[in-house]
This record gives sequence, structure tokens and C-alpha cells, in this order.
Amino acid sequence: MSKRNQHADIGEWLAYHALQGVGRFYVYDDNSKPSLQPALQSHINSGLVTYHALGASYRETHPAPQNSVYDQCIIDYSLRHRFLAFIDLDEFLFLRDPNISSLPQLLREHEGYGGLGVNWVMFGSSGHARRPTGNTLANFWRCWFEGVGHVKTIANTAYVWRAVDPHQFSYLDAKVAVDENFTPIVGHATASHQSAHSGVPLCHQITARIRGKNVAWGWRPESQGCCLFRGCGSRSR
Repeated sequence: MSKRNQHADIGEWLAYHALQGVGRFYVYDDNSKPSLQPALQSHINSGLVTYHALGASYRETHPAPQNSVYDQCIIDYSLRHRFLAFIDLDEFLFLRDPNISSLPQLLREHEGYGGLGVNWVMFGSSGHARRPTGNTLANFWRCWFEGVGHVKTIANTAYVWRAVDPHQFSYLDAKVAVDENFTPIVGHATASHQSAHSGVPLCHQITARIRGKNVAWGWRPESQGCCLFRGCGSRSR
């Protein structure tokens, strides 16, 4: 996870994903003011979080900083895990299938592929003119629409090579990422916008930190499971 100035959100994300079976989080602090380290110290001490401070000049020396962080995470940590999930702090992965109880269980079915691509479902303000106190999941639960082809990737470390952009990766051995139906993904979007995220939507809280957005219609996810921002969260082998 490469993140800046989201002290209020990161604790909820870590706790939620740990409950879903994520075994380790790699946090790359993008020059937050103040540093994120004090907010994360208990998780660092427990071994749940590995923390890196990128420094003030990182963006100046890395023209594509998010890609650079992803690539460094792959180099440093891919041998420690079967999968690395590269998603953002305002994105929550929900497992709708009642037969799937955890992320590790879901990912075991995709060990022969380059990775699993999960589709965005865009969530709005849920009627709030300003951000209320409390957790993101409790306050923002209405989506705008479901027809979004864009994906984020949970990459298989046996094959992932490097980040093409924040949504897609290149792989070794001619492997490709697939959607939940095992359909190959070309580029950063799936061919089907609807069925591809019927069971594993990536709920993108697009206005959780933005004031004054209107909300359309939507559904409230009832299953559990999530992953999020530039998150290199993964399970241990």
C-alpha cells in the first residue's frame, strides 16, 4: 500500500482485511504529514504491518510512483506470499458467494493463473453532504451503478513480473489475469461489466472523502470480505 495522509482510514482497512485472512500488509508512506508510523506502530510491533517511509523526494525521482512502489513490493516480498493484492484504501472486496468464507479460500482456485481481476462497483455519498464520523463501511453503502469494467488485481507471485499501471500487471510464462469466471482479462478491464463482479465486487468508495456528491440508487453488500488502497496485502504461505 502506498498511501499519504489517511490516518483516520487505515485502521479500519487493516482490521477488516485481517479478518478476511490477509496475513501481512506492506505500507509505503508517501510523505504523510505527520508520518503514518505512530498510527501503525502497534500493528508493526505485532508483525501485521511492514512499514516503509518513501521520503519527500520520492515522487520527484519516480515519474510513476505507484507503479514503482508496486514493482518494489514484488521484488522485496513476492517470495514470501502466494498472492499480493494491489488495491486502494477506498476499495473494499466483498465475497458474495456463501461458499467462500475467506480470501485465501477464494484465491486457491486461481493458483494456475497470473492473477485475479476484480471489478469496481462505484459507491456514492449515501446521502451525506459531509463525511460523518465513524467507519467508511458503516456510512457509505449505496452504489451509483454496477456496470464498470475496470479491475484491480490480486497478483499470483509465482508469475507476476511488474506493474503496467495501477490496474494491470505483466506476467511470466505467458500467464494472464482472469476474472472470477476464469475469463482472461485483456488490459485493465473485463469484457463483461456485470457478471464478472457478481460474486466478487470491489466496492470503490469514490466519495467517502469528498463532500457534496449526490447519490443515485444502490444496494448494500451483505457478505463480508475486503481489500483496499494500493494495498500489497496478502496471505502468508
